[in-house]
Amino acid sequence: MLVRISKHSLCQGMYVEAVECPDAEFNKKRFLLREKEDLDAIRLTSAASVLINTTLGCAKPETKPKDSLSEAKEKLVESQIVATALMQGINDVYSVFDQLVAGKEFDLEKTRGVVRTLEEVATRSTSALIQMTRLRKKDTATYLHCLSVSTLMMRIGQLLRLKEQTILELGMAGLLHDIGKLFTPNQILGKSGALTPEERRIIQSHPDVGYDILRKNGIECELILEVCRNHHETLDGKGYPRALKASEISLAVRIGTVCDVYDALTSTRPYKKPWTSKEALDWMYERNEQFDRKIIHRLMEAVVD
Repeated sequence: MLVRISKHSLCQGMYVEAVECPDAEFNKKRFLLREKEDLDAIRLTSAASVLINTTLGCAKPETKPKDSLSEAKEKLVESQIVATALMQGINDVYSVFDQLVAGKEFDLEKTRGVVRTLEEVATRSTSALIQMTRLRKKDTATYLHCLSVSTLMMRIGQLLRLKEQTILELGMAGLLHDIGKLFTPNQILGKSGALTPEERRIIQSHPDVGYDILRKNGIECELILEVCRNHHETLDGKGYPRALKASEISLAVRIGTVCDVYDALTSTRPYKKPWTSKEALDWMYERNEQFDRKIIHRLMEAVVD
């Protein structure tokens, strides 16, 4: 049985399937952890978690038989953790976004704090991440969408074993990717009927609007900027605003696109009911000409209970 645990819970005698960090930091895979040197080396990596095989390992994580009450308590605690992180994130993001709309200075430090909080949700467990995306369905506000996309992007970054700095940049990119929508009229965003050509043009301008806002507010990170500008680009060259080819779409943008579409599909919108996670994943998987299947596989790993 495969189990994901914190690197700090790892001990000698466990069978390690994979350390979720870049290979440059630790490249051994599928081995019985015997040496303390290996254990120390793993704990020094940027990995948030380690995948172990409890069937092959002679030492297993300490577990006790769970009754229904203890499981219910665990789920309640998990829900409380996610709800606390979500409410704090909502308050902070609302404050940052509100300041931007009012023409005030962008609060970069507060935004970084939100990303750190969401990273904790992403690293805790699959159930915590699922809880976050389920909470998201109850509201259609742009800032809640951004919280969810940010968390999903960081989790995929972890599963791809990207560097810690890159994972945090993905989180920031997810948080800010739709910032251009803050300047899109609410009557267009909330319209339940078909958009007019002019309304569609306005909607499709939000990536460029957001890109300009971020640059004007001192955001220089190329990853964050390109996710904001290109998260509606697709591999078939039919996306917007620039109809980029697959070769022009970076890994970060591919991650952002998949997370953005998944969260949109599984959320309530004025013009549609939310899809189930399975419906959304199946729909995206069938459209490999638009979305990177490598990223969809990681998203499946992140959100399927």
